[in-house]
Amino acid sequence: EPITYRLYTGEPDLPHIISLIASELSEPYVIYTFRYFLTQWPHLSFLAYTPKSPTPIGVIVCKQSFHESSTTGYIAMLSVDKRYRKRGIGEFL
Repeated sequence: EPITYRLYTGEPDLPHIISLIASELSEPYVIYTFRYFLTQWPHLSFLAYTPKSPTPIGVIVCKQSFHESSTTGYIAMLSVDKRYRKRGIGEFL
């Protein structure tokens, strides 16, 4: 089953991201945490889909920091639906 990946596109993606993160990660996040990352670094957040799934089966939310002479990346949230693990989706994200 092919997996497609796409960039976060805005607020309509938010409920799907929250649902996937909440169902798969033990640390609860409030909506403001999601919005903090997604509004500042939308270009660093991606979703994974299968042709059969209208909702994402994987998501990564990241941030980027600039220091004096370097750039640092940070993975804030990474989650893959349990039914789709061990297929390299998290690694690809």
